[in-house]
Amino acid sequence: MPTFVVANSKRQEQGPVVSALSDALVEANVEGWSAREIARRGGDRVSHSQLGKYLKPTHPRPGEDVLQVFSDVFRIPMPRLRQLAGLPAGDPVPYEPPAEANRLDSRQRRVVNELIRMLAETKAGDGDVDRDAAPNTRDRRRLSAVDATVPDAVAAHEEEGSIAGEQEESDTP
Repeated sequence: MPTFVVANSKRQEQGPVVSALSDALVEANVEGWSAREIARRGGDRVSHSQLGKYLKPTHPRPGEDVLQVFSDVFRIPMPRLRQLAGLPAGDPVPYEPPAEANRLDSRQRRVVNELIRMLAETKAGDGDVDRDAAPNTRDRRRLSAVDATVPDAVAAHEEEGSIAGEQEESDTP
């Protein structure tokens, strides 16, 4: 289980500070590479200054891009890195939307992306989502900023029974 240390209230707003991840990264860095070398070996997708934060005992919770670089460079599976960072482990295979997603316009894609981000931000850290919980104010604001028609669109799809391809079994011949 990861160790969490809360630094201060400003830092807490950004998420807990994690040390189990840095311990594992330092241990995996058997070559003693600098953050600059890790960034270079990771294709310079993330800056060395950003990566260097995670080689220290206290740091903010990392994003997927940071974890992906460490995964690629140190050959640590993404689910393991997520667990060490106190995040849901997720699936080792990246999510690929169904082919029908190509029919969505840019507004609809932003909505889907935001929904995925909201679902991935579970508090339990184990991937469980409280499906009965109502969206909080922050979630509603985020969705509203993406597309004000989301509640109407979701309600329309629910009435049609077409959310996530779910239809009544009685509808099929």
